[in-house]
Amino acid sequence: MFLLNFYTEDFEYVMVPIWLLIVYTFAVIFRSTFYKNTPYYPYFLPALTLKIIGGVGVGLIYQYYYTWGDTMHYFMSASHIAAILIENIEDGWHLIQYGGQRWDMEMWKIVSKYRYIGYLNDPHAFFVVKLMVIPALLTFNSYYAASIIVSAVSFVGIWALFRIYCTIYPALIKQFAIAIFYIPSVFFWGSGILKDPITISALGLIAYSFFSIFILRKRIFLNTISILLSGFIIYKIKSYIILSFIPFLLIWIGLETRDTIRHGLIRFILAPLLVFFSGFFGFLAIRALGQSDARFSIDNFLQTAVEVKKDLNQSYYYSDGVGSSYDIGEFDPTLTGMLSKAPISIFTALFRPLPHEVRNPIMALSAIENLFVLLLVVLMFRKVNLIAIGFAVARSPFLIFSLGYSISFAFMVGLTSGNFGNLVRYKIPAIPFFMCALYILHSIYVRDSEYMVRKKWEKRRQMMMSTHRTEPVAVPVVAAPEPPKPPPVPSFRQGEFKQSDVA
Repeated sequence: MFLLNFYTEDFEYVMVPIWLLIVYTFAVIFRSTFYKNTPYYPYFLPALTLKIIGGVGVGLIYQYYYTWGDTMHYFMSASHIAAILIENIEDGWHLIQYGGQRWDMEMWKIVSKYRYIGYLNDPHAFFVVKLMVIPALLTFNSYYAASIIVSAVSFVGIWALFRIYCTIYPALIKQFAIAIFYIPSVFFWGSGILKDPITISALGLIAYSFFSIFILRKRIFLNTISILLSGFIIYKIKSYIILSFIPFLLIWIGLETRDTIRHGLIRFILAPLLVFFSGFFGFLAIRALGQSDARFSIDNFLQTAVEVKKDLNQSYYYSDGVGSSYDIGEFDPTLTGMLSKAPISIFTALFRPLPHEVRNPIMALSAIENLFVLLLVVLMFRKVNLIAIGFAVARSPFLIFSLGYSISFAFMVGLTSGNFGNLVRYKIPAIPFFMCALYILHSIYVRDSEYMVRKKWEKRRQMMMSTHRTEPVAVPVVAAPEPPKPPPVPSFRQGEFKQSDVA
Protein backbone atom coordinates (compact mmCIF):
# COMPACT_ATOMS: atom_id res chain seq x y z
CA MET A 1 0.00 0.00 0.00
CA PHE A 2 1.37 3.42 -0.92
CA LEU A 3 1.46 6.19 1.69
CA LEU A 4 0.61 9.81 1.02
CA ASN A 5 3.58 12.20 1.15
CA PHE A 6 1.51 15.35 1.66
CA TYR A 7 4.16 18.06 1.41
CA THR A 8 6.44 16.80 -1.37
CA GLU A 9 3.96 15.12 -3.69
CA ASP A 10 4.99 16.21 -7.20
CA PHE A 11 1.62 15.14 -8.53
CA GLU A 12 0.12 18.31 -7.01
CA TYR A 13 1.61 20.33 -9.88
CA VAL A 14 -0.13 18.10 -12.41
CA MET A 15 -3.56 17.62 -10.81
CA VAL A 16 -4.19 21.22 -9.73
CA PRO A 17 -4.12 22.70 -13.28
CA ILE A 18 -6.14 19.77 -14.62
CA TRP A 19 -8.92 20.20 -12.07
CA LEU A 20 -8.91 23.97 -12.41
CA LEU A 21 -9.46 23.52 -16.13
CA ILE A 22 -12.27 21.00 -15.53
CA VAL A 23 -14.04 23.15 -12.93
CA TYR A 24 -13.86 26.38 -14.91
CA THR A 25 -14.89 24.71 -18.16
CA PHE A 26 -17.99 23.33 -16.50
CA ALA A 27 -18.65 26.66 -14.75
CA VAL A 28 -18.45 28.69 -17.97
CA ILE A 29 -20.80 26.29 -19.78
CA PHE A 30 -23.23 26.26 -16.85
CA ARG A 31 -23.24 30.06 -16.56
CA SER A 32 -23.79 30.57 -20.29
CA THR A 33 -26.57 27.98 -20.36
CA PHE A 34 -28.63 29.09 -17.36
CA TYR A 35 -27.69 32.69 -16.51
CA LYS A 36 -26.90 34.47 -19.76
CA ASN A 37 -28.77 37.81 -20.00
CA THR A 38 -29.75 37.62 -16.32
CA PRO A 39 -28.60 39.86 -13.45
CA TYR A 40 -26.83 36.85 -11.87
CA TYR A 41 -24.43 36.41 -14.78
CA PRO A 42 -21.58 38.73 -13.64
CA TYR A 43 -21.48 37.26 -10.12
CA PHE A 44 -21.09 33.56 -10.87
CA LEU A 45 -17.44 33.21 -11.87
CA PRO A 46 -16.02 35.81 -9.41
CA ALA A 47 -17.85 34.14 -6.53
CA LEU A 48 -16.62 30.70 -7.59
CA THR A 49 -13.07 32.03 -7.92
CA LEU A 50 -13.14 33.44 -4.40
CA LYS A 51 -14.41 30.09 -3.15
CA ILE A 52 -11.50 28.26 -4.78
CA ILE A 53 -8.98 30.83 -3.53
CA GLY A 54 -10.35 30.37 -0.03
CA GLY A 55 -10.04 26.59 -0.24
CA VAL A 56 -6.43 26.73 -1.42
CA GLY A 57 -5.70 29.47 1.12
CA VAL A 58 -6.93 27.31 4.00
CA GLY A 59 -4.44 24.61 2.99
CA LEU A 60 -1.58 27.10 2.74
CA ILE A 61 -2.38 28.62 6.14
CA TYR A 62 -2.47 25.25 7.84
CA GLN A 63 0.64 24.03 6.04
CA TYR A 64 2.92 27.06 6.50
CA TYR A 65 1.47 28.92 9.50
CA TYR A 66 0.04 26.24 11.79
CA THR A 67 2.18 23.47 10.19
CA TRP A 68 -0.70 21.01 10.75
CA GLY A 69 -4.44 21.01 11.29
CA ASP A 70 -7.69 19.15 10.95
CA THR A 71 -7.98 19.88 7.21
CA MET A 72 -4.76 17.91 6.62
CA HIS A 73 -5.84 15.24 9.07
CA TYR A 74 -9.14 14.77 7.22
CA PHE A 75 -7.44 14.38 3.86
CA MET A 76 -4.60 12.22 5.16
CA SER A 77 -7.10 9.76 6.63
CA ALA A 78 -9.23 9.85 3.47
CA SER A 79 -6.14 9.16 1.36
CA HIS A 80 -5.32 6.10 3.42
CA ILE A 81 -8.86 4.78 3.08
CA ALA A 82 -8.64 5.38 -0.68
CA ALA A 83 -5.40 3.40 -0.74
CA ILE A 84 -7.02 0.60 1.27
CA LEU A 85 -9.92 0.51 -1.20
CA ILE A 86 -7.47 0.05 -4.05
CA GLU A 87 -5.46 -2.62 -2.25
CA ASN A 88 -8.29 -4.50 -0.53
CA ILE A 89 -11.79 -3.39 -1.41
CA GLU A 90 -13.40 -5.44 1.37
CA ASP A 91 -11.35 -3.74 4.10
CA GLY A 92 -11.92 -0.35 2.51
CA TRP A 93 -15.68 -0.87 2.24
CA HIS A 94 -15.80 -1.97 5.89
CA LEU A 95 -14.20 1.36 6.83
CA ILE A 96 -16.66 3.29 4.66
CA GLN A 97 -19.56 1.58 6.42
CA TYR A 98 -18.16 2.27 9.89
CA GLY A 99 -20.34 4.82 11.67
CA GLY A 100 -18.69 5.24 15.07
CA GLN A 101 -20.18 2.19 16.70
CA ARG A 102 -18.27 -0.21 18.89
CA TRP A 103 -15.47 -1.98 17.03
CA ASP A 104 -16.05 -5.55 15.95
CA MET A 105 -13.30 -8.12 15.34
CA GLU A 106 -13.04 -7.17 11.68
CA MET A 107 -12.50 -3.54 12.61
CA TRP A 108 -9.74 -4.46 15.04
CA LYS A 109 -7.98 -6.43 12.30
CA ILE A 110 -8.18 -3.51 9.87
CA VAL A 111 -6.85 -0.99 12.38
CA SER A 112 -3.97 -3.24 13.43
CA LYS A 113 -3.13 -4.00 9.80
CA TYR A 114 -3.10 -0.49 8.39
CA ARG A 115 -2.16 1.42 11.54
CA TYR A 116 -2.96 5.06 10.77
CA ILE A 117 -6.62 5.89 10.19
CA GLY A 118 -7.69 9.09 11.94
CA TYR A 119 -10.92 10.11 13.67
CA LEU A 120 -12.24 6.58 14.19
CA ASN A 121 -13.41 7.61 17.66
CA ASP A 122 -15.14 10.76 16.40
CA PRO A 123 -18.08 9.77 14.15
CA HIS A 124 -18.79 13.39 13.10
CA ALA A 125 -15.23 14.02 11.92
CA PHE A 126 -14.94 10.53 10.43
CA PHE A 127 -17.99 11.25 8.28
CA VAL A 128 -16.05 14.17 6.76
CA VAL A 129 -13.15 11.78 6.18
CA LYS A 130 -15.45 9.39 4.30
CA LEU A 131 -16.77 12.25 2.15
CA MET A 132 -13.19 13.15 1.23
CA VAL A 133 -12.42 9.65 -0.08
CA ILE A 134 -14.01 10.44 -3.46
CA PRO A 135 -11.92 13.62 -4.04
CA ALA A 136 -8.83 11.69 -2.92
CA LEU A 137 -9.50 9.02 -5.54
CA LEU A 138 -10.33 11.53 -8.29
CA THR A 139 -7.16 13.55 -7.69
CA PHE A 140 -4.79 10.65 -6.95
CA ASN A 141 -4.27 11.98 -3.41
CA SER A 142 -3.58 15.59 -4.40
CA TYR A 143 -4.66 17.76 -1.45
CA TYR A 144 -4.97 21.07 -3.29
CA ALA A 145 -6.77 19.54 -6.27
CA ALA A 146 -9.18 17.88 -3.83
CA SER A 147 -9.64 21.22 -2.09
CA ILE A 148 -10.60 22.78 -5.44
CA ILE A 149 -13.21 20.06 -5.98
CA VAL A 150 -14.69 20.44 -2.49
CA SER A 151 -14.79 24.24 -2.81
CA ALA A 152 -16.53 24.04 -6.20
CA VAL A 153 -19.10 21.50 -4.97
CA SER A 154 -19.83 23.47 -1.78
CA PHE A 155 -20.32 26.57 -3.95
CA VAL A 156 -23.57 25.01 -5.21
CA GLY A 157 -25.31 25.50 -1.85
CA ILE A 158 -23.99 29.03 -1.40
CA TRP A 159 -25.20 29.97 -4.88
CA ALA A 160 -28.63 28.50 -4.10
CA LEU A 161 -28.84 30.69 -0.99
CA PHE A 162 -27.90 33.72 -3.09
CA ARG A 163 -30.68 32.89 -5.55
CA ILE A 164 -33.30 32.83 -2.78
CA TYR A 165 -32.46 36.31 -1.52
CA CYS A 166 -32.19 37.79 -5.02
CA THR A 167 -35.53 36.29 -6.06
CA ILE A 168 -37.31 37.80 -3.07
CA TYR A 169 -35.47 41.17 -3.10
CA PRO A 170 -34.10 41.64 -6.66
CA ALA A 171 -33.14 45.28 -6.06
CA LEU A 172 -30.49 44.23 -3.49
CA ILE A 173 -28.50 41.82 -5.64
CA LYS A 174 -25.19 43.69 -5.15
CA GLN A 175 -25.63 43.85 -1.40
CA PHE A 176 -26.44 40.14 -1.23
CA ALA A 177 -23.35 39.32 -3.28
CA ILE A 178 -21.25 41.15 -0.69
CA ALA A 179 -22.99 39.42 2.22
CA ILE A 180 -22.81 35.89 0.82
CA PHE A 181 -19.71 35.78 -1.39
CA TYR A 182 -17.30 38.57 -0.47
CA ILE A 183 -17.04 38.55 3.33
CA PRO A 184 -13.46 37.31 3.97
CA SER A 185 -14.19 34.89 6.82
CA VAL A 186 -17.07 33.30 4.89
CA PHE A 187 -15.24 32.62 1.62
CA PHE A 188 -12.02 31.65 3.46
CA TRP A 189 -13.13 29.44 6.35
CA GLY A 190 -16.22 28.45 4.39
CA SER A 191 -14.08 26.77 1.71
CA GLY A 192 -11.71 23.85 1.43
CA ILE A 193 -11.57 20.56 3.30
CA LEU A 194 -13.30 21.46 6.55
CA LYS A 195 -16.67 20.80 8.18
CA ASP A 196 -18.01 24.32 7.73
CA PRO A 197 -18.02 24.49 3.90
CA ILE A 198 -20.05 21.28 3.81
CA THR A 199 -22.60 22.34 6.42
CA ILE A 200 -23.21 25.87 5.09
CA SER A 201 -23.64 24.49 1.57
CA ALA A 202 -26.15 21.94 2.88
CA LEU A 203 -28.03 24.73 4.68
CA GLY A 204 -28.31 26.69 1.45
CA LEU A 205 -29.63 23.66 -0.39
CA ILE A 206 -32.22 22.92 2.31
CA ALA A 207 -33.46 26.52 2.30
CA TYR A 208 -33.64 26.64 -1.51
CA SER A 209 -35.41 23.27 -1.69
CA PHE A 210 -38.05 24.36 0.83
CA PHE A 211 -38.42 27.60 -1.12
CA SER A 212 -38.89 25.70 -4.39
CA ILE A 213 -41.38 23.18 -2.98
CA PHE A 214 -43.66 25.37 -0.88
CA ILE A 215 -43.43 28.75 -2.63
CA LEU A 216 -42.35 28.22 -6.22
CA ARG A 217 -44.13 24.81 -6.39
CA LYS A 218 -41.57 23.29 -8.76
CA ARG A 219 -39.40 20.16 -8.95
CA ILE A 220 -40.96 18.73 -5.83
CA PHE A 221 -39.39 15.28 -6.09
CA LEU A 222 -35.83 16.46 -6.73
CA ASN A 223 -36.04 19.10 -4.03
CA THR A 224 -37.37 16.58 -1.54
CA ILE A 225 -34.34 14.38 -2.24
CA SER A 226 -32.12 17.44 -1.79
CA ILE A 227 -33.69 18.20 1.62
CA LEU A 228 -33.24 14.62 2.84
CA LEU A 229 -29.66 14.33 1.62
CA SER A 230 -28.57 17.76 2.86
CA GLY A 231 -30.28 17.24 6.21
CA PHE A 232 -28.56 13.88 6.62
CA ILE A 233 -25.16 15.47 5.93
CA ILE A 234 -25.70 18.23 8.50
CA TYR A 235 -26.96 15.71 11.04
CA LYS A 236 -23.85 13.53 10.59
CA ILE A 237 -21.39 16.45 10.81
CA LYS A 238 -22.87 19.19 13.05
CA SER A 239 -26.27 18.11 14.24
CA TYR A 240 -26.67 21.10 16.57
CA ILE A 241 -27.17 23.40 13.56
CA ILE A 242 -30.61 21.84 13.12
CA LEU A 243 -31.62 23.11 16.56
CA SER A 244 -31.74 26.72 15.40
CA PHE A 245 -32.38 26.28 11.67
CA ILE A 246 -35.44 24.00 11.36
CA PRO A 247 -37.87 25.91 13.67
CA PHE A 248 -37.38 29.26 11.91
CA LEU A 249 -37.40 27.64 8.48
CA LEU A 250 -40.80 26.08 9.23
CA ILE A 251 -42.15 29.36 10.63
CA TRP A 252 -41.11 31.12 7.40
CA ILE A 253 -42.82 28.51 5.24
CA GLY A 254 -45.91 28.54 7.48
CA LEU A 255 -46.30 32.33 7.29
CA GLU A 256 -45.76 32.33 3.53
CA THR A 257 -48.44 29.64 3.21
CA ARG A 258 -50.78 31.86 5.22
CA ASP A 259 -50.32 34.66 2.70
CA THR A 260 -51.74 32.46 -0.06
CA ILE A 261 -55.14 32.49 1.67
CA ARG A 262 -57.26 35.27 0.14
CA HIS A 263 -60.03 35.48 2.72
CA GLY A 264 -58.90 37.98 5.35
CA LEU A 265 -60.77 36.47 8.31
CA ILE A 266 -59.59 32.93 7.57
CA ARG A 267 -56.04 34.18 7.13
CA PHE A 268 -56.25 35.98 10.47
CA ILE A 269 -57.54 32.87 12.24
CA LEU A 270 -55.05 30.50 10.63
CA ALA A 271 -51.99 32.70 11.22
CA PRO A 272 -51.37 31.66 14.86
CA LEU A 273 -52.28 28.06 14.04
CA LEU A 274 -49.71 27.89 11.24
CA VAL A 275 -47.04 29.40 13.48
CA PHE A 276 -47.95 26.94 16.21
CA PHE A 277 -47.77 23.91 13.95
CA SER A 278 -44.54 25.13 12.39
CA GLY A 279 -43.01 25.47 15.84
CA PHE A 280 -44.49 22.10 16.86
CA PHE A 281 -42.91 20.29 13.92
CA GLY A 282 -39.64 22.06 14.70
CA PHE A 283 -39.93 20.76 18.26
CA LEU A 284 -40.50 17.23 16.94
CA ALA A 285 -37.38 17.53 14.75
CA ILE A 286 -35.32 18.68 17.74
CA ARG A 287 -36.75 15.87 19.85
CA ALA A 288 -35.86 13.31 17.18
CA LEU A 289 -32.34 14.76 17.10
CA GLY A 290 -32.09 14.37 20.87
CA GLN A 291 -33.19 10.74 20.71
CA SER A 292 -30.39 9.95 18.25
CA ASP A 293 -27.77 12.04 20.08
CA ALA A 294 -28.25 12.26 23.84
CA ARG A 295 -26.09 15.39 24.09
CA PHE A 296 -28.75 17.43 22.30
CA SER A 297 -31.84 16.02 23.93
CA ILE A 298 -34.16 18.57 25.49
CA ASP A 299 -33.18 17.39 28.97
CA ASN A 300 -29.41 17.27 28.39
CA PHE A 301 -28.85 20.22 26.07
CA LEU A 302 -28.45 22.82 28.82
CA GLN A 303 -25.96 20.69 30.73
CA THR A 304 -24.10 19.96 27.47
CA ALA A 305 -23.74 23.70 26.80
CA VAL A 306 -22.22 24.27 30.24
CA GLU A 307 -19.80 21.35 29.93
CA VAL A 308 -18.66 22.35 26.43
CA LYS A 309 -18.09 25.92 27.56
CA LYS A 310 -16.01 24.83 30.57
CA ASP A 311 -14.01 22.36 28.49
CA LEU A 312 -13.10 24.86 25.79
CA ASN A 313 -11.83 27.30 28.42
CA GLN A 314 -9.24 24.84 29.72
CA SER A 315 -5.64 25.98 29.35
CA TYR A 316 -4.48 22.81 27.56
CA TYR A 317 -6.11 24.09 24.36
CA TYR A 318 -3.53 26.88 24.11
CA SER A 319 0.22 26.83 24.05
CA ASP A 320 0.57 29.94 26.21
CA GLY A 321 -2.10 28.92 28.72
CA VAL A 322 -4.41 31.71 27.55
CA GLY A 323 -4.37 31.74 23.75
CA SER A 324 -7.41 33.23 22.10
CA SER A 325 -9.88 32.29 24.82
CA TYR A 326 -12.72 34.51 25.99
CA ASP A 327 -14.97 34.24 28.98
CA ILE A 328 -18.59 35.37 29.11
CA GLY A 329 -18.92 34.33 32.74
CA GLU A 330 -20.35 31.29 34.47
CA PHE A 331 -23.99 30.30 34.05
CA ASP A 332 -26.25 27.63 35.47
CA PRO A 333 -27.54 24.76 33.30
CA THR A 334 -31.03 26.24 33.29
CA LEU A 335 -32.99 28.13 30.67
CA THR A 336 -32.86 31.29 32.79
CA GLY A 337 -29.11 30.91 33.26
CA MET A 338 -28.52 30.60 29.54
CA LEU A 339 -30.82 33.48 28.59
CA SER A 340 -29.01 35.74 31.04
CA LYS A 341 -25.94 35.38 28.79
CA ALA A 342 -27.83 35.95 25.54
CA PRO A 343 -26.79 39.60 24.88
CA ILE A 344 -23.07 39.07 25.46
CA SER A 345 -23.12 35.71 23.63
CA ILE A 346 -24.76 37.19 20.53
CA PHE A 347 -22.46 40.23 20.53
CA THR A 348 -19.43 37.96 20.96
CA ALA A 349 -20.40 35.71 18.08
CA LEU A 350 -21.21 38.52 15.64
CA PHE A 351 -18.68 41.24 16.50
CA ARG A 352 -15.73 39.78 18.42
CA PRO A 353 -12.76 39.67 18.57
CA LEU A 354 -12.40 43.44 18.68
CA PRO A 355 -9.05 45.14 17.88
CA HIS A 356 -7.91 45.29 21.52
CA GLU A 357 -8.43 41.50 21.84
CA VAL A 358 -6.05 40.56 19.01
CA ARG A 359 -3.25 38.14 19.96
CA ASN A 360 -2.10 36.74 16.61
CA PRO A 361 -2.23 37.65 12.90
CA ILE A 362 -5.25 35.46 12.15
CA MET A 363 -7.22 37.15 14.93
CA ALA A 364 -6.16 40.56 13.54
CA LEU A 365 -7.83 39.80 10.20
CA SER A 366 -10.96 38.64 11.97
CA ALA A 367 -10.98 41.76 14.16
CA ILE A 368 -10.80 44.04 11.11
CA GLU A 369 -13.76 42.28 9.55
CA ASN A 370 -15.77 42.38 12.80
CA LEU A 371 -15.04 46.07 13.25
CA PHE A 372 -16.27 46.73 9.72
CA VAL A 373 -19.50 44.78 10.38
CA LEU A 374 -20.06 46.59 13.68
CA LEU A 375 -19.54 50.01 12.07
CA LEU A 376 -21.85 49.00 9.24
CA VAL A 377 -24.59 48.12 11.73
CA VAL A 378 -24.12 51.41 13.60
CA LEU A 379 -24.18 53.50 10.41
CA MET A 380 -27.19 51.66 9.03
CA PHE A 381 -29.35 51.99 12.11
CA ARG A 382 -28.07 55.04 13.96
CA LYS A 383 -31.42 56.81 13.39
CA VAL A 384 -33.71 53.78 13.54
CA ASN A 385 -35.53 52.76 16.70
CA LEU A 386 -36.15 49.18 17.70
CA ILE A 387 -39.91 49.54 17.29
CA ALA A 388 -39.53 50.39 13.60
CA ILE A 389 -37.20 47.41 13.14
CA GLY A 390 -39.70 45.17 14.92
CA PHE A 391 -42.55 46.25 12.63
CA ALA A 392 -40.38 45.72 9.55
CA VAL A 393 -39.44 42.21 10.65
CA ALA A 394 -43.02 41.32 11.59
CA ARG A 395 -44.24 42.22 8.08
CA SER A 396 -41.78 39.88 6.36
CA PRO A 397 -41.78 36.11 7.09
CA PHE A 398 -38.42 35.77 5.33
CA LEU A 399 -36.87 38.38 7.61
CA ILE A 400 -38.21 36.49 10.62
CA PHE A 401 -36.45 33.39 9.32
CA SER A 402 -33.16 35.12 8.49
CA LEU A 403 -32.82 37.12 11.69
CA GLY A 404 -34.32 34.43 13.91
CA TYR A 405 -31.97 31.72 12.72
CA SER A 406 -28.81 33.85 12.58
CA ILE A 407 -29.30 35.38 16.03
CA SER A 408 -30.27 32.10 17.71
CA PHE A 409 -27.30 30.34 16.12
CA ALA A 410 -24.99 33.18 17.14
CA PHE A 411 -26.32 32.80 20.68
CA MET A 412 -25.46 29.08 20.67
CA VAL A 413 -21.92 29.39 19.34
CA GLY A 414 -21.12 32.52 21.35
CA LEU A 415 -22.24 30.75 24.49
CA THR A 416 -20.22 27.57 24.00
CA SER A 417 -17.23 28.25 21.70
CA GLY A 418 -14.85 29.41 24.42
CA ASN A 419 -12.12 30.84 22.17
CA PHE A 420 -11.93 33.09 19.14
CA GLY A 421 -10.08 30.52 17.04
CA ASN A 422 -13.09 28.23 17.16
CA LEU A 423 -15.60 31.07 17.02
CA VAL A 424 -14.41 32.53 13.71
CA ARG A 425 -15.20 29.18 12.06
CA TYR A 426 -18.25 28.11 14.05
CA LYS A 427 -20.21 31.27 13.29
CA ILE A 428 -19.82 30.97 9.50
CA PRO A 429 -23.26 29.35 8.94
CA ALA A 430 -24.97 32.41 10.48
CA ILE A 431 -23.03 35.30 8.89
CA PRO A 432 -24.58 35.33 5.37
CA PHE A 433 -28.13 35.19 6.80
CA PHE A 434 -27.38 37.96 9.30
CA MET A 435 -25.73 40.30 6.80
CA CYS A 436 -28.47 39.81 4.21
CA ALA A 437 -31.09 40.59 6.86
CA LEU A 438 -29.24 43.81 7.70
CA TYR A 439 -29.25 44.94 4.08
CA ILE A 440 -32.97 44.18 3.79
CA LEU A 441 -33.79 46.15 6.94
CA HIS A 442 -31.68 49.07 5.76
CA SER A 443 -33.41 49.12 2.37
CA ILE A 444 -36.82 49.15 4.07
CA TYR A 445 -35.72 52.05 6.30
CA VAL A 446 -34.38 54.05 3.33
CA ARG A 447 -37.57 53.42 1.34
CA ASP A 448 -39.81 54.53 4.22
CA SER A 449 -37.61 57.56 4.92
CA GLU A 450 -37.80 58.71 1.30
CA TYR A 451 -41.56 58.34 1.37
CA MET A 452 -41.85 60.45 4.53
CA VAL A 453 -39.60 63.15 3.03
CA ARG A 454 -41.70 63.29 -0.16
CA LYS A 455 -44.88 63.44 1.88
CA LYS A 456 -43.48 66.26 4.04
CA TRP A 457 -42.39 68.38 1.05
CA GLU A 458 -45.70 67.81 -0.71
CA LYS A 459 -47.57 69.05 2.36
CA ARG A 460 -45.31 72.13 2.57
CA ARG A 461 -45.81 72.88 -1.13
CA GLN A 462 -49.59 72.79 -0.75
CA MET A 463 -49.40 75.15 2.23
CA MET A 464 -47.27 77.63 0.25
CA MET A 465 -49.70 77.55 -2.68
CA SER A 466 -52.68 78.23 -0.41
CA THR A 467 -50.83 81.11 1.30
CA HIS A 468 -49.91 82.98 -1.91
CA ARG A 469 -53.28 82.51 -3.66
CA THR A 470 -55.11 85.82 -4.49
CA GLU A 471 -58.73 85.89 -3.37
CA PRO A 472 -60.43 88.06 -6.14
CA VAL A 473 -59.41 85.79 -9.01
CA ALA A 474 -61.48 82.69 -9.29
CA VAL A 475 -59.07 80.19 -10.67
CA PRO A 476 -60.02 76.55 -10.65
CA VAL A 477 -57.77 74.66 -8.31
CA VAL A 478 -56.63 71.25 -9.33
CA ALA A 479 -55.85 69.03 -6.39
CA ALA A 480 -52.26 67.97 -6.25
CA PRO A 481 -51.75 64.25 -6.74
CA GLU A 482 -51.15 62.23 -3.65
CA PRO A 483 -47.53 61.24 -3.08
CA PRO A 484 -46.84 57.67 -4.12
CA LYS A 485 -47.25 55.11 -1.39
CA PRO A 486 -44.18 53.11 -0.43
CA PRO A 487 -44.03 49.73 -2.09
CA PRO A 488 -45.03 46.89 0.22
CA VAL A 489 -42.58 44.38 1.57
CA PRO A 490 -41.97 41.96 -1.33
CA SER A 491 -44.37 39.06 -1.38
CA PHE A 492 -44.46 36.10 -3.69
CA ARG A 493 -48.19 36.55 -4.15
CA GLN A 494 -47.97 40.05 -5.62
CA GLY A 495 -46.34 39.15 -8.92
CA GLU A 496 -43.01 40.77 -8.13
CA PHE A 497 -41.08 38.09 -10.00
CA LYS A 498 -41.82 35.76 -12.83
CA GLN A 499 -41.58 32.02 -12.59
CA SER A 500 -39.40 32.06 -15.71
CA ASP A 501 -36.84 34.20 -13.90
CA VAL A 502 -36.04 31.38 -11.48
CA ALA A 503 -33.75 28.72 -12.86
